[in-house]
Amino acid sequence: MILSLILLRFFFVLLASENSAAFVKKTPGPSKPVQFQSNKVDFGLFGYQLEAIEYKQVDTDIDICDQFTIYKFGVPQPFYTVENPRTEEQPIITKPPFIGETGIKVRPKPKGKCVSCCPTGPADIQLQLFSKFQRETPVLLPPVKEKTGNYENLKRASTIIIYIHGFMEITDLGSANNIKNAYLSRADDYAVIIVDWSELVSFPWYFQAVNNIESVAKLLVTFLETYTDAGTINIGNIHMIGFSLGAHVAGHVGQLLRKGLKIRRITALDPALPGFKSEKKRKLSKSAAEFVDVIHTDGGNFGNIEAVGHVDFYPNGGTFRQPGCSRTFLAKTGKLYDLFSCSHNRAHKFFVNSIISPYDFPAVKCLIARNQTKVCNESDTAYMGIAAYFK
Repeated sequence: MILSLILLRFFFVLLASENSAAFVKKTPGPSKPVQFQSNKVDFGLFGYQLEAIEYKQVDTDIDICDQFTIYKFGVPQPFYTVENPRTEEQPIITKPPFIGETGIKVRPKPKGKCVSCCPTGPADIQLQLFSKFQRETPVLLPPVKEKTGNYENLKRASTIIIYIHGFMEITDLGSANNIKNAYLSRADDYAVIIVDWSELVSFPWYFQAVNNIESVAKLLVTFLETYTDAGTINIGNIHMIGFSLGAHVAGHVGQLLRKGLKIRRITALDPALPGFKSEKKRKLSKSAAEFVDVIHTDGGNFGNIEAVGHVDFYPNGGTFRQPGCSRTFLAKTGKLYDLFSCSHNRAHKFFVNSIISPYDFPAVKCLIARNQTKVCNESDTAYMGIAAYFK
């Protein structure tokens, strides 16, 4: 992990820039709008050229704790509608791109509770509510329910999805956006809450991000307990999904909830390994929810290979490197930006596909001995993703 982060940091050596354009964007934190300069930039990576859009703050006099840069990679692909032959209940589905636009946030200093960290504030963790009636602009939910507020979409939902993204992600791109769009394309009445903690997991401050898990988990516990007490949500309707570090946030929430409250389901998408080899307090375990299912795609590298749920899925062996993640293939397909985390990211991409087509990933139950020999029962099957279950 450390080597990969060092390599990734070298990756951000700017070689050229062009096509500058200025725009203004309101962001949490500073009270005044932050002005950015948008540049098309080229990076050198292992002899390949890689294009990105860099959003850099124009005002260099602002406090270092309010400074950040965003890099966006890839070209978004449109959704399209197809027929689903597997079920008569939902004959028409909207299928998302397998891989779309992605981006990362880079900060000169970390946020958190360390000696050299920038202080955190209320805007650093946001609960963004989306629904079929509010697809693009979210309702920001206060952690403690207020007497007045827009909670109707939350109350009417049959299932509430709470998604927690991973390290250096931003919520309007990548996994969070794809998860949200996939759920809202279904016929079911879902409410999707995106936990935006991008301020606390910015690159390159990984281990400080690990330490920030506690703060995010406590805020989510406050949210779940107060909204449950107010009758706004039913804890039995909660499906919490976490990718990478977000998986451990979800697990820690389950551990901290007061006695008598239990999350119905937690789905862990390649839970992070670095910082959790000996960690027990905040580490995901199957005691965190009534049902914990795990998808492993980068085991032993960025992801934990250990079986920690009621059911653990290991597509393509669950380890680095997943098919389609070689340097040559990514370079040919214009997706070299995904080189270091391609296998890791497969977990949330598999899950997005399963939301749309629940029975695309059948799996068989296997027992793996310490010598890595495998004994599988072909008659004992389950489906990886949204349709997962345990006996």
